[in-house]
Amino acid sequence: MSEKTTAFLKNALKAIISLGIGLLIFLWIYGETDLTDLWTQLRSGIHYQWIVLALIFTGLGEIVRGIRWKQLITPLGKTPKTSNLIYSVFVNYLVNLILPRMGEVSRCAIISKYEKISFTKTIGTLITERAIDLFSMIMVVFVTFLILTNYFYDFLAQKVGISGGIIEIFTSVWLYAGIIVIAVLIWFVFTRFREVALIRKINQAAKNIWVGIKTVRQVEGKFQFCFLTLLLWVIYFCQFYFCVFVFDFTSELTPLQGLFIFVMGNFGIIVPVQGGLGTWHWMVIYSMVFLGIAESDAKIFALVVHGTQMLLSILLGIVGLIALPLNNRKSY
Repeated sequence: MSEKTTAFLKNALKAIISLGIGLLIFLWIYGETDLTDLWTQLRSGIHYQWIVLALIFTGLGEIVRGIRWKQLITPLGKTPKTSNLIYSVFVNYLVNLILPRMGEVSRCAIISKYEKISFTKTIGTLITERAIDLFSMIMVVFVTFLILTNYFYDFLAQKVGISGGIIEIFTSVWLYAGIIVIAVLIWFVFTRFREVALIRKINQAAKNIWVGIKTVRQVEGKFQFCFLTLLLWVIYFCQFYFCVFVFDFTSELTPLQGLFIFVMGNFGIIVPVQGGLGTWHWMVIYSMVFLGIAESDAKIFALVVHGTQMLLSILLGIVGLIALPLNNRKSY
């Protein structure tokens, strides 16, 4: 069996396992849902104009992400088409619905193909982008936690064992001992066997990735980059908060309550399951229940919001796949 076949089978197995976990959680949540009530809400209880507005902001967020990525790639000595970057982001989100976390790889592969930029260097810029996104998310969570400390503490306290389990994990000496042992083993292997062909290839790829990561120091228009990063999170919050007006039973939620649910939902997205299937629903539903929304209503809200977002990701992904070769047809 070839290496490519083996890699394909491993990725397929990971995708199936991730999807299976997501579906199990989804079925556990919605297994006893009253379909009649669901149909009634879908037929007459939705204010569709708010869904449209939220979806517009979703598309805008993907466009802004593509524009911001260009600022990280330009220091590599290349000036890729903005349209290519945006279309690649569209494809990114589509692929993530099939293979979690592989959308980012596909995005880099697309730009490497059409813009003739080193794949590993684009990976480096993407690592930088994700690191910035992670830092931004931590800041959003931190600020939200400061504002709504009681919300978070009470929510965790309601879920038996969660708060205590989290504290136990992060205060365990074994966690940090394990991290140190793994780091030492990696250092030993890469030092002792640095002349082995595979290790040399990994080291070269790592150097290229580091070149991409360092582009953050060379970004022109750092104010613009920071502004686009802030704008992304404003867009993400707006696309979610607009959805609370889709239903009458959520329309009374305040912006701060919406922020709490938004942040909790982001924890569900972190889990490597296609599109946050099941995990996002769980976090959003029980955050809303905590705030006094009926569980049956919260389930309908999560189903409609997540479902429409997935449909848009599929549509934009298809647009990206069709537009990319047309947008670059003169290059061949």
